[in-house]
Amino acid sequence: MNTSFCPTILWFRKKGRFEFRRFRIVFLLALVTISVVIFMSTMQIPVYSITSQSAFDSPSLGDFPQPFVTSNGALNCTIVVASSSGHGPCGAAHTMDVLGAILIGERLGLDANSGVPASTMDDYISSYDYATGRLTLTDVSNNLISVGGPGVNEVTWYYNNLRNESGGRVLPVYFDKDAGGVDYIHVAPTGNSYYVEYDDLGRVKADYGVIETYFDVQYGRHALTVAGLGGTGTWAASKVLSTHGDWSLAGEAVVIKYHDSDGDGYLDTITIAETVPPKLFGVYEDPECSSRVPSVDWGVLEPGSTKNVIVYIRNEGTTAITLSLNATNWNPPNASDYMTLDWDYAGQVINPGEVVQVTLTLSVSPSIEGITSFIFDIVVTGSG
Repeated sequence: MNTSFCPTILWFRKKGRFEFRRFRIVFLLALVTISVVIFMSTMQIPVYSITSQSAFDSPSLGDFPQPFVTSNGALNCTIVVASSSGHGPCGAAHTMDVLGAILIGERLGLDANSGVPASTMDDYISSYDYATGRLTLTDVSNNLISVGGPGVNEVTWYYNNLRNESGGRVLPVYFDKDAGGVDYIHVAPTGNSYYVEYDDLGRVKADYGVIETYFDVQYGRHALTVAGLGGTGTWAASKVLSTHGDWSLAGEAVVIKYHDSDGDGYLDTITIAETVPPKLFGVYEDPECSSRVPSVDWGVLEPGSTKNVIVYIRNEGTTAITLSLNATNWNPPNASDYMTLDWDYAGQVINPGEVVQVTLTLSVSPSIEGITSFIFDIVVTGSG
């Protein structure tokens, strides 16, 4: 992939009521939603935030076991395995999926120093409407690690089939069927597709799996999919995740190949077939870049006031980048006459791995009037 120019856009969505503002930020590739709550200083009237499905935080696989184990070592997730009988849009799970979940659970136990391991069945935390074909998740709070492909695991099926407002796939790597009804894995950024491969005797000579991380802005939690085209693909992906220290995991997703290297009819070798590149840059709360920005509290804003928030931006690509900032799509349109967002980034080049401190400043005009709520987009573009 040509990395000489790779723009990344962060969208901040903000809604608020004058004068007290609270922001909640989430990031993906470069997409960010800021939620705002504003109160009249005398009336204390709340306005609740609005978030967008297209804005979410998907941390790099290089962060694993975080956020499923917190920075202080506490377990912070539920492992989801599929039912052993047909359910909803899915069939029965393969025993190999359970073996994979055991590997992941063992790894999390070694990486964590506190907390109680949690696991559940996919149909325990989801509900499928046969009349509409709609699947709803009933667990809306826990971070999830879903083991097994969309053909057997309803949670994997749910995330695999998420669509954006234009009907496009949300996940960059997803499972699909071709015109002949054959399952395959498709990597949208590169256009590559992966199928189960067979030798001349009809034996499987290669199976493929996926490890993919996603931030679900609707529920405010992280979801990790560990799934294969077949049971062996799921097991291989689980094996890689359970030995993550031995692999250079990075980016949003990796495709795992489990193949027969000597032609004896047995799968024996695991390799990484493809990595979806990491985000061009990440935004963090601390200069060590150990904690991604989950929210920003702007506190109280009054007419004529300003408020600063410090963040740390790290270049997570392979080339030097520069950043730019714009505020667009003001609603109501005249809100931009009274409010401005600025930063102290001076346009300097940010080299790979370099971290820069940036102060975001929100200012309110002393003459603001007639605005009780507003929305606008903040576009941060990184190019290099």
